[in-house]
Amino acid sequence: MRIQILVAALALALAPVSYAKAPPATLSPDLQAQIESGYQGSIRVIVKFSDGVDFKQLRKDVNRLLKQQYPDPKERKAARKALKQSELLKALRKASKGNAQAVAKYLRAKGAVSQVKELWIANAVAVEVPAGLIAGLAALPGVEEVYLDAEVQGPVTGTAPTAPTYWNLDMTGVSALWALGYTGGGVVVATMDTGADASHPDLGPRWRGGSNSWLDPYGQNPAPADSTGHGTQVLGLMVAGDAGGYQVGMAPDAQWIAAKIFDDSNTATLSAIHAAFQWVLDPDGNPATADAPDILNNSWVLNGTEDQCVQEFAFDIAALKEAEIAVVFAGGNYGPAPATSVAPANDPAAVSVGAVDYYENLYYKSSRGPGACDGGIYPHLAAPGAGVLTTDRMPGFYNIVSGTSFAAPHVSGGMAILMGAFPEATVSQIETALKDNAADLGESGADNDFGHGLIDLWAAYQQLDAELGDGGSDPGVFGFSMTDYSVDENVASLAVTVTRSGGSAGEVSVDFAADVDPGATDAATADADFGPMAETLVFADGETSRMVDVSIVDDDLTEADEDFRLSLSNPQGGATLGASAEAVATILDDDLPADEDGDGVGDALDQCPGTPAGATVDADGCSASQLDADADGVSDALDQCPGTPAGASVDADGCSASQLDGDADGVSDALDQCPATPAGATVDADGCTASQLDADGDGVSDALDQCPGTPSGTAVDEYGCALPVGPEDADGDGFTVDQDCDDADASVYPGATEIRNDGIDQDCDGYDLSINITKAAYQANQDKPVVLATSDLEGAAALTVTYHGAAGESLTRNMTWNAKMSRWQKAIRDFSSRFGFVPVSVTVAGPEGSATAPM
Repeated sequence: MRIQILVAALALALAPVSYAKAPPATLSPDLQAQIESGYQGSIRVIVKFSDGVDFKQLRKDVNRLLKQQYPDPKERKAARKALKQSELLKALRKASKGNAQAVAKYLRAKGAVSQVKELWIANAVAVEVPAGLIAGLAALPGVEEVYLDAEVQGPVTGTAPTAPTYWNLDMTGVSALWALGYTGGGVVVATMDTGADASHPDLGPRWRGGSNSWLDPYGQNPAPADSTGHGTQVLGLMVAGDAGGYQVGMAPDAQWIAAKIFDDSNTATLSAIHAAFQWVLDPDGNPATADAPDILNNSWVLNGTEDQCVQEFAFDIAALKEAEIAVVFAGGNYGPAPATSVAPANDPAAVSVGAVDYYENLYYKSSRGPGACDGGIYPHLAAPGAGVLTTDRMPGFYNIVSGTSFAAPHVSGGMAILMGAFPEATVSQIETALKDNAADLGESGADNDFGHGLIDLWAAYQQLDAELGDGGSDPGVFGFSMTDYSVDENVASLAVTVTRSGGSAGEVSVDFAADVDPGATDAATADADFGPMAETLVFADGETSRMVDVSIVDDDLTEADEDFRLSLSNPQGGATLGASAEAVATILDDDLPADEDGDGVGDALDQCPGTPAGATVDADGCSASQLDADADGVSDALDQCPGTPAGASVDADGCSASQLDGDADGVSDALDQCPATPAGATVDADGCTASQLDADGDGVSDALDQCPGTPSGTAVDEYGCALPVGPEDADGDGFTVDQDCDDADASVYPGATEIRNDGIDQDCDGYDLSINITKAAYQANQDKPVVLATSDLEGAAALTVTYHGAAGESLTRNMTWNAKMSRWQKAIRDFSSRFGFVPVSVTVAGPEGSATAPM
């Protein structure tokens, strides 16, 4: 396949705009403000819906269509993208049509006449609505957000902004770490891009310099240079300073090096990119010197690889990760359609990044998942990338740009800040902390729009501080990153991620196996479909994830999608196995079924083999004449009344009225529970009159009545039996059955003492008390209490922690839910100096009750 390489950004030079960051809401902040101002006129808005296309199922459907329509493998590959797009467009239009109808129906009911315009590409509609109706519009089922259909000024070139825009840096939480003195000192970042302009006053002083800090594999530029400005823009968001009077980059005290992988005509070769990866691993060509960077940022993609797993650079990336170099990729600008991951960003070993705007909405072009290489979450993280201020080639100084190219360096710069704060942390610990503590946007939990969420550096710092500050005493729990992987048959290998969560202390190991799944309906065959393997994975101290490649065999057999089993066992070094210690990998078949008669239906499914080529057939491969011998419009396979006279009116079973309904009561004989009902009688769906169904008149049919003869008018249950009169207190605990949640157990009643983790709701509050405080430790050297807790309610527990002092002091704070580690947590630095007492115990409380533990 010929691969073209393009930068993953849309750069816009916009007029200066001053932003004020606002939290996300159903109504966007600017729209909310306009309504609250008392405005009574009509407002043009966009209504964004959360419902969408099931792209996993769509992908399977498209694969089946490709097999039916394109018997030649080369033609099938060539047609794959176009067919996927056409099927996706149909699905998007269908989903959007229902949304537009819902909005139009609501407005008609309110007496408003408005034209509703479908924006099916964004799963949204545009409409002009009276201000007083917008709140109701936002409350419609499935509405995710309503925001202004604002006017946007077109691109302006050559003018530097005069008003700084700080929102993007603030959104990441980096300012809190700057306040602690962490600005990236001692960390080196690298870019592989269009180059870098070292003459810029915000970039020149931060270049590492020397013969090991610049590479032009084409030999056109012996010193740092930039042919388009893209690399300079990317680099500025990582390390630029404040020479222009305002801060631009995330990590201004970090140093940078760069490889110019695009020549001066803005084209690249695969070999030059391989050379650049190799250079990053060893910039001076001397293995004895440690001059490799800590982080590599890649804001480029392989063009034409949407929803394809192209593993051209998989080994390069794996080598850099093995050398503890973080690898970050822009997620691509191929949205808003789902299944638009791109290579190499969709390599599971890389950290892929999507873009958001200052409202925390997903940048409309940001690529969506799932990842084509493993069927997993894509992108991994989200960061600011729409309308952000950065450096540009001299003499332009600065520019405002948009695209995932500019979201990625926010993550790379954030990693530099965390690495500077925790030099002992591994790359996997840094990546895990960012994913575990990302602010959840979009659907609850990790999704294929925002990934794990918007980076939150302060929250990630707190987790690393809690894990590393106490010595990291827990060796951790092993599991797979997903319990269901998927890979196309023509992909050489499936990258499986084994995770270590809940701690990373010491060297530990676990046995990994990929083998036949005996319980699978369609089991993959070892060696013929995948490469079986068994190996022991050794995790170093601090290492929290490991990639394992399982080889996939691309055969020419037409077969169902096949599964094989992944498992972990025999943990050593104190680590344990978690709930996700087993997973299933599915190989998606890409071979066309054999079709001997050429009617488009595979031989295995063809019910009418030998149909003439070119004949119009149904899904079973049969023509109309082969399907319907009596010409009544119902196929022979389904016809319950063969031989019906041609032209007779028949039902779905091919039977006329006389054949179906002997007593002419409108219910077919096959379903009639009361045959011979008088013609014209009113009957139910079983063909029975009221008297035939309910002799005692209690409203329950005789067929179901377990208490026949119940007096008419008596209150009965669903079985026709009289209900008891008045509430009872069967267990004698003083609470009647209408008050007591378990009237058979005298120890269960409202207000009873709750017993933790016994599976019983003693106090009738709807919950068993399952709150467990797993850690309550006061770290005196940092004046920091650390509290960890779990609950069966998980993220819905909404736990609080109250700190108690020896003299009766107390302080209550909300805890934070860590979805990745399935726990609630809270750590407060400088506690006693801020609040005036040292905690001696804590109480963790939620809707199910509370638990107390000493510090």
